[in-house]
Amino acid sequence: MLNPSITPIRPISFIFVLDGVVEVTASGEKVELHADDFAFLPAGMDHSVQSVAGAGLVVYERRYALKVQAGEGV
Repeated sequence: MLNPSITPIRPISFIFVLDGVVEVTASGEKVELHADDFAFLPAGMDHSVQSVAGAGLVVYERRYALKVQAGEGV
């Protein structure tokens, strides 16, 4: 059961390219990432990741939650 005083938010995303090439689109902007490049995407940012040339990736996502006091909104 979820704690009603905790409001979940979307995760942050960290994308690290091990090899190959990927295209990351975030907030309407496209960026090409190559081996050893990375992207950090804050919580709530819509994004997509597409392999351009057979890429190996590490994708780390972490969801944080905001504790809301009674009577407060987010």
